[in-house]
Amino acid sequence: VIVDTDTGVTLDQCQILSRKIADLFFQKEVFGDGYYRLEVMSPGVNKNLEAPYEFKRSIGKMLKVKFQENDQVHSATGTLVQFENDAIILQVGDQEKVIGLIDLKETKIKLKW
Repeated sequence: VIVDTDTGVTLDQCQILSRKIADLFFQKEVFGDGYYRLEVMSPGVNKNLEAPYEFKRSIGKMLKVKFQENDQVHSATGTLVQFENDAIILQVGDQEKVIGLIDLKETKIKLKW
């Protein structure tokens, strides 16, 4: 089970959800006496951004994007300045790049190490 919210998910929240789901499985005898494995987790740092809330909470973060433009796939790295009207505005150097969500092929947060 992958769980996410507008503000992210803590380890404690994952543990609580895991216990509640496991209790429900036990009460309803979903798997009888058989073995099952339940994993509850957040999407992780390498997840591709897709949902509007993921872009909204990533404003101000550095993104690495691949996008379609003029029948070619390009890539850019920059700071997400804004998200609205089904497009992102990425600050790349001294220029702002507007990219429609429909043109995005891959969008990941670039971590600082």
